[in-house]
Amino acid sequence: GDLYIDDGHSFDFDSGNYIHRKFSFTGQTLTNERFDGSSTWDMPTMIEKIVILGMKNKHLSAHLQDGTPLDVEQGPLIMAAGNPDLALIVRKPKLSASLDWTITFL
Repeated sequence: GDLYIDDGHSFDFDSGNYIHRKFSFTGQTLTNERFDGSSTWDMPTMIEKIVILGMKNKHLSAHLQDGTPLDVEQGPLIMAAGNPDLALIVRKPKLSASLDWTITFL
């Protein structure tokens, strides 16, 4: 998926003042990288929580690409009838939305 953030009130996005990120999940790895080369905004926007649905294995640990461990737990979510109600939750990972990062689940 992708994430787009701008200031919400000006036309500064015409000058590249926005964040456009691409999230991909391959194997056991979640990656956040720049969607295109035109966004230049480095706004201090932090990721508060990451919720992952549909992982087949129970992963109770995760770390960043530099080895820093992250707080991971399994938790219930209120879902539509017939969908699984468990999710893998990474709480307060202290990651910037505007910088590249990778999380590996173990």
